[in-house]
Amino acid sequence: MLPAFQQWYREHGGKCDSKLVLEQLTGFYNAYALARRPPSTVTAMDPDRLLEMMAGLFAVHQKCAVLMATNVYDFLRFLRDTQRWSGSPASYVEARAILRAVVFEDMITLVPAGRAQ
Repeated sequence: MLPAFQQWYREHGGKCDSKLVLEQLTGFYNAYALARRPPSTVTAMDPDRLLEMMAGLFAVHQKCAVLMATNVYDFLRFLRDTQRWSGSPASYVEARAILRAVVFEDMITLVPAGRAQ
């Protein structure tokens, strides 16, 4: 899947070095998998876990969170475009909304009332 992502990324105007993007995605998904029981797949995301991870990163380093969210957002688009997304359509929409909020540095308005703790 990695060569396919690199090709897709170049064809869709990726602005960063694809090797750097892959390194960042690997780090992100390793952290994501550590928090999941049973271990998760990279072709679907739990929006609640994604929100938790992005909010934590955003609180510590906004610029890093924005870069990471941009890369994960592109990867989700790749999964959708190549029909590799294995999560529900609703979880895809929600994950994209979370990542867009991070990219546009709008985490404060992101957390719905039902999720705030």
